[in-house]
Amino acid sequence: MKDFKFKIYIEGKIFSNSQKAFTLENNKKLGERKDNGIIYSAFEALYLVETHNAEIIKNNKTLSHEQIIKILSKKDKAFLTKYLVFKELRKKGYIVK
Repeated sequence: MKDFKFKIYIEGKIFSNSQKAFTLENNKKLGERKDNGIIYSAFEALYLVETHNAEIIKNNKTLSHEQIIKILSKKDKAFLTKYLVFKELRKKGYIVK
């Protein structure tokens, strides 16, 4: 599914309203439908950047991988460790919520 980039926005919440976001939510169970869009956990957002050609936008700027990790780690110092567990479980086919 790496056919085109889709945008994920950080504006208090992490979300996207692109068609690809709806397709991934329906087929891969990534994100949750709310208010005409898909809301993502921090883990899902980073996973989509790494695996599904997404880019994360904050204040109209595309964030680098390092910037994303720094922002998402502010609320949880163990974010990266938890993300690696999340990523491994997804690779094995589990749906982690």
